[in-house]
Amino acid sequence: MKKINPYLIPGLKRFEFAEKPPVLDKQSVIDVICDYFHVSLDILSSKTRKREICEPRQITMYLLRKHTSLTCKSIASIFSKDHATVIHGCKSISNLIQVDRELKKNIGKIEDILEVRDRDLLHINRIKKLVKHQVLKLGYLEKGEVISFLWKHHTCNKKNRRYNIYGSYKFGENIWSNTDNWFFEHNKSIYFKISNKAVFEL
Repeated sequence: MKKINPYLIPGLKRFEFAEKPPVLDKQSVIDVICDYFHVSLDILSSKTRKREICEPRQITMYLLRKHTSLTCKSIASIFSKDHATVIHGCKSISNLIQVDRELKKNIGKIEDILEVRDRDLLHINRIKKLVKHQVLKLGYLEKGEVISFLWKHHTCNKKNRRYNIYGSYKFGENIWSNTDNWFFEHNKSIYFKISNKAVFEL
């Protein structure tokens, strides 16, 4: 039977059939996985075949392939491996998910964290529109947990291609603490300078 190209049907819009493009950047995936398993990228890129390192490495490869537009060759370069290693790692995780409940649970948790972190990540334009003394409830990820706090905005200015943001913050019932140059710009995201964690709105 002859196949019909749906895009040639009059009046039918292309996006009705197109899959949703990947929205996550590679650093988001790597940072969350490293926090979740308490490892560094250097350790994941090492030659060790210990299970406690090999499994997080393969999970990272699997999620980078699934949630980003990176090719196997690009992913391989992150870990100083070849593309065949990435293909093997992705297939291994894909197969293990079917039988290993703990692995499936861990990947589900990581994907939940990635969804929250990437969906609500603050951007410079959002900060620039804040008025003086406006309060936001923010959060950042620390070892897979969301650490929340309040931020009271004061001013924002640009210097040497970087935005310096001034304000005060408090955790829980603590008193407000003043700080300056607290955030900086990287890939259009706002980062918590003290812990170098990406901040998102709650």
